[in-house]
Amino acid sequence: MTLGALAASKGGSAVADYGRALVTGHTKGRADAVAVAQHYGLTPPTDVLPEASKEEAKLKGLSGVDFDKEFVSYMIGDHESDISDFKKEAESDAPADVKMLATNTLPVLQKHLDMAKRLT
Repeated sequence: MTLGALAASKGGSAVADYGRALVTGHTKGRADAVAVAQHYGLTPPTDVLPEASKEEAKLKGLSGVDFDKEFVSYMIGDHESDISDFKKEAESDAPADVKMLATNTLPVLQKHLDMAKRLT
């Protein structure tokens, strides 16, 4: 969500719109994931993943077309990886609500991936 917000403020028009869509989609997805985690007495992590922090630092040093290209490239790779992980979870032996969360999240991730690819 941090990178989406950064794109919303730094990106060109289309990338900024995409960043806002990411924030909206992932905010809801995170809320759904938190609810499932809390059902099992788990506290979801709040830290940004190290690779996302590294990318954020890189993006902060870029502007214009360079920012847009780097952001979109990262989002394509990140969403492809997420889709792979969520498919595995949806097909796993996880509890039904965990599998449902993964299954319900996949279309959002795919939509975001498709949007990113259209920006290339």
